[in-house]
Amino acid sequence: MKRTARESLGSEVGWLLQLRRARAGLGQQELADASGVSQSTISKIERGFDTVTLATLEAIFTALRMRLQVTAEPLDTQIDRTIAELERVPLPDRVGRSGLRRVHTLLNSADVPHVVAGAAAALVQGVPIPVTVLNLIVREADREAFWQAALARRGATRWTDRWQDYGGVSPHPAEPGEPRWKTLDAELEVEFRTELPDGMNVVVDTETYQVVPLTDVAAGEDAGARTVRRYLARRSAQSPP
Repeated sequence: MKRTARESLGSEVGWLLQLRRARAGLGQQELADASGVSQSTISKIERGFDTVTLATLEAIFTALRMRLQVTAEPLDTQIDRTIAELERVPLPDRVGRSGLRRVHTLLNSADVPHVVAGAAAALVQGVPIPVTVLNLIVREADREAFWQAALARRGATRWTDRWQDYGGVSPHPAEPGEPRWKTLDAELEVEFRTELPDGMNVVVDTETYQVVPLTDVAAGEDAGARTVRRYLARRSAQSPP
């Protein structure tokens, strides 16, 4: 499905906020306390799902000791800046900050096979990309095991489309609802399938992750896919003929 300009702008603002908050070493609640903006609003802005006023953005970025200045520039320029900033962070640190390492450890300890997809899959394969949600593929037969390992004891709340926020519905994956959760470790979006797809094994800091190929991630229409395509194009242009 094609994204509207409004959705694309929301994604870019969300990525920028998530990146700057992480660089400041602040959690969402800490930033909420400093800015006077609710944590749920900050969470929705970072995911690109919220319509937000300039006054709200100004309050948030002021708390990050940044001055909000609205300008128009080519999308590739912003992507290039994001790539350049994240390239300075060692890959194991980027994986750790995303929450993937912790979730991966929890699932492995419970023998829950899984494949990493989306931006997190690109991250593991070396792409300097912001990761706000961990996309995972899990077998239908492992719903209960996934619940016990990654959700039940990790303070999981479930996404509710009606309120565009987490909470208010049963978090158990066997119950009706969106397969999206927020836990103590990360935000998770899970696709349950009869069988897992073939994945690639990638080692990061002694941990082996099974991920979908980078070409599959790049084929998407979301902001993460655009970042992957831009990164691959930059790398190709920098390679000697």
